[in-house]
Amino acid sequence: MLSSWRWLGLGLAWMFSLSNLQQSPVVFPEPALRTLVEDSYRPVGGRPEAFFGWLEGAYQRFRSPHEPATLALRLAAFEQRVRGCHTLAERAAAERDASFWAHGFVKKALPRFSLQRGFEFRNAEQLGERQCLLQSILISSMLHSAGVRSGLAMVYRNEQGGESNNGHVVALVQASNGQDFLVDASHLEPLVRHQGLMVRSERGLCFVQPLYAPAGQAIVGYRTLEGRTVPNVQPLDHRFALSQVNFYRGERTPGGLMEGALSPQGLQRSAEYFETSLQQAADNPLPLYSLGRVYERLGNREKAHDYFERAERLYRHHGWVPLTVVQARQRTDAATSQRLKVSG
Repeated sequence: MLSSWRWLGLGLAWMFSLSNLQQSPVVFPEPALRTLVEDSYRPVGGRPEAFFGWLEGAYQRFRSPHEPATLALRLAAFEQRVRGCHTLAERAAAERDASFWAHGFVKKALPRFSLQRGFEFRNAEQLGERQCLLQSILISSMLHSAGVRSGLAMVYRNEQGGESNNGHVVALVQASNGQDFLVDASHLEPLVRHQGLMVRSERGLCFVQPLYAPAGQAIVGYRTLEGRTVPNVQPLDHRFALSQVNFYRGERTPGGLMEGALSPQGLQRSAEYFETSLQQAADNPLPLYSLGRVYERLGNREKAHDYFERAERLYRHHGWVPLTVVQARQRTDAATSQRLKVSG
């Protein structure tokens, strides 16, 4: 179950009353966002406050004359509107408006998209760069400050039906009228209809197909790939977000799995990040699969096969196995079979 105390707001000492702290459940409480920001600045000895100062500065640059004077007041005004609605339909409309605003603000504040560096909060502040995970964390965090329930969802099947190994992240907003929607700052329009997500259910992480209303982008339910209804879907939490940050670091470390010319030192550094990612979220299958790829590149096919097998089992437990994972396990089956023959 998620904590019942409210998000306090972007680490800026924004104060809300005690009654506000006891409202809707929380996915990104303030200490969690601050942990992510601190974790990004720690390797370079920077000050996390620089990020929050930059965020306020971005609001000042882009706010319209009729908007409140600070970002804290802007979000508080959204929260006041949400809380002041008399019907669920009105409240859902207010939550949707806040989501549209957060989408637009993030795209203006962070105009450059970077797969290589955009997942680090320090690069958002210093380079104006974003990536799907960081932009979705920011959107979700601001929405919680505005009184809107939101978190993360991994995307394994996009709006055209193209599949990837959890290759994208979006904000999953859960409106008061019981309908959900996806906010994706990688798109020009705020709302998208991705066809496959990884979220959290009562039994843990789960690959689901969102069921959309006939018109629009509202999600009215979820089902597994076998067609079973999935109740009580929840967004991914801050623990998973931190795991994903270290997963991306492992992919993008120089000389590592996906960045520049491969080197033994770079691959070992990738493995360290993937191990950290796995420690932070043992149910996240991505670092398991990527550890297999690292050891395959290092020539240790038996160890690679072990990781590929473990990853395949975990994906299957969650409800879907990427073809690349199956192929990787099959590719290294021969090495394990040969070892068994020799030892026999």
